[in-house]
Amino acid sequence: MKTYFFGLLYVVFLPITFAQQASEIGPATSEDAEAPELAADTVATREVTLDATGKTSFAQTGFRNWAEGGINSLAIGQLIEATAQIESERWLTKYDVRLGFGLIKQDTLAFRKSEDVIRINASWAYTGPGMFRNLSPTLALSFRSQFAAGLNYDKDPTGQGRLLPVKVSDLLAPATTNQSIGLSYRPSNVFRTRLGLASKQTIVAIERLRPLYALQPDQGVRVEAGLESVSEFDKEVVSNVRWKSQLSVFSAVVTDIVPDVMWENYISMRVNSWLQFNSSLLAIFDRDITSEIQFKEVFGIGLAITFI
Repeated sequence: MKTYFFGLLYVVFLPITFAQQASEIGPATSEDAEAPELAADTVATREVTLDATGKTSFAQTGFRNWAEGGINSLAIGQLIEATAQIESERWLTKYDVRLGFGLIKQDTLAFRKSEDVIRINASWAYTGPGMFRNLSPTLALSFRSQFAAGLNYDKDPTGQGRLLPVKVSDLLAPATTNQSIGLSYRPSNVFRTRLGLASKQTIVAIERLRPLYALQPDQGVRVEAGLESVSEFDKEVVSNVRWKSQLSVFSAVVTDIVPDVMWENYISMRVNSWLQFNSSLLAIFDRDITSEIQFKEVFGIGLAITFI
């Protein structure tokens, strides 16, 4: 399973490397005299936009002989966000990567995981002449998992009476991958939506964790086919405040008519060139895991370094 994970990273990031090299191609030289029109067209019609930011957050609270009481705490986190968009005369290719990890320590307790996310999206849309400029045939891929083990400190969801804390997740346990082909509509640069036929795979590499995600103990992957809709919004709503939102809906046509829904919201507010406030809200509904809506919210302020 881990070989599958690193292979996926290779497939996703290799085109970005070639795209960046393509953007650095200069004007045609004398060596290109045999095909000057081809060289000129290649440079003129390709536009590459790269954006990569690393964000580090840190918070600490300490008490000693404090009459009003309190708990010592320490929280650290790291987030890397990268976007690559390659737009040519007929194709729009986009990659989004979000990698985050955070730890928190309270009083005498050991460090606990507070944030852990691997999120990769890639799409290829044909934007040829005529109707294809806004309504485009599109192929899309996505991957979501986490880096390290996740523990439940309150209860044993396996029902096997294990001592707390109980391990409930890890790298590729679970992980979800989606592939879809359909049509995307982009009325503006800040909003686009797509609908298409899709396949979803739920991967759980650790056997004893599979029942938590509606898999049989001998079933490492659950494959579902259906329809997928993804809508994206990305805009600087006011000066130095950017809001990114994505609503994903997947409905399996055979196993369950109740759709899986994931709504992601990220807001970043830049105070100055190196200080940034970030917040995120993630809501997930997947009846295979729980009948309740899952929520996760993160607020933080810290250092931001723009790589590209």
